[in-house]
Order: sequence, then structure tokens, then C-alpha cells
Amino acid sequence: FAFTLPKYHVEEVFREYLKTAVEEAKRRHGHVALVVCSIPILRELKALHGLEEAGRLLKALEEVVRETVRRRAGDVVIRWQQGEIIVMLTNVDQAGVRAIASRIEQAIRERTFTLETTSLRVQAVTATATYPEDALTEEALMQCAERQLQHLSSPKTRILVVDDELKLRQFLQEALGLREYDVLTAASGPEALALLKTTQVLTRNHADVLR
Repeated sequence: FAFTLPKYHVEEVFREYLKTAVEEAKRRHGHVALVVCSIPILRELKALHGLEEAGRLLKALEEVVRETVRRRAGDVVIRWQQGEIIVMLTNVDQAGVRAIASRIEQAIRERTFTLETTSLRVQAVTATATYPEDALTEEALMQCAERQLQHLSSPKTRILVVDDELKLRQFLQEALGLREYDVLTAASGPEALALLKTTQVLTRNHADVLR
């Protein structure tokens, strides 16, 4: 016999947690806060030391964040595939989440990390968003934090992948995403041209297209 189990991505699970937390905050007239933590030089560190060493660094950074955030029931710390560390805090207002974000930045700044045989210190940038002050839905909360982070972080090179095979597009999107590229996909030439009309795929005065 055969059976199928659903496959959930970390992002999908986290968004469900966030949606539930926002709904509970609405009922209780409470707060939900997000902190998004990113390392601006992560792309360069991956190029210099490789994905495996960069992964170890991200794991160490995640532990620093967990140590810094005094977690309670309902709070979540999770690492995005692209390298950002997301913290969801319940019953924390705007002033409180900004104080926590500042503590996270300081804790990372004061810690020494090791990549291969190199000891280094890294600088983190954080963005925050709070329900209900900054946004009223879980999607708007994420967008608010992501917009702030885009202004603080260096822009990613955007790549358009064009291929009629869905699995190949998905594989390339995931593989390139791990290397810090912003990846768009299209199944055909006409779809790619339509996407180009509505989306800016030019970064550093050039467009990268995989055929």
C-alpha cells in the first residue's frame, strides 16, 4: 500500500503560528511583535568560507538570539532559509520589541564566532513590527518588517529562471536562494516577458536570466 504525507516548509509553519498569535491578540486586545535579524555580510562570508561554514555561523547566531530573548509560552525563534532569524513575541509592545532588538544586536556584536580557523565578529541589523501599532494582519506584519530590512541590508542580485519544467524551476529557485539571490521564475518566454514588464529584474545595471 502507499500513502502520502504533507510536506511543510518552515515559512509555512511559522506563518501559521503568527496567524494564530495575531488572532489571539485580537481577542484579548494584546500585542504580537516580530524581530527580524539579518547579517549584511552573510553573502560575502558564504563566498569566502562556503555554505557549510556559513550554516554553522547561522546556527551559532540563532543560539545567541535564543539566549538573549527571554522566551515564554507562545514565543518562537526560527531561522529562515535565506539566513534571517525571525523572533515572534507575544504580549510585547512596540517599545518592548525595540529594546529586545537592541539587545540582540549588542549580544551578537559582542560575541566572537569562528569560521574555519578564522575568528571574527559580525554586525547584525534588526527590523521590528508590532500588532496593532504597525500592522493588523500577520501578512502585513511580515511585510512591514521585511520592508525595513530591505532598507538596512544590501540589495540582492535578482535572477529570473525560465524553464518549462516545474521541478527544475523549483530546484534552481531553492539552490540559488541558498546563495543569497532573489529568484523569480517563469514557465515560458511570454510569461517571462510579462514578468519583466511588472517586476524590476535589474540589479547593478544588469539582469541575469537562466534558460
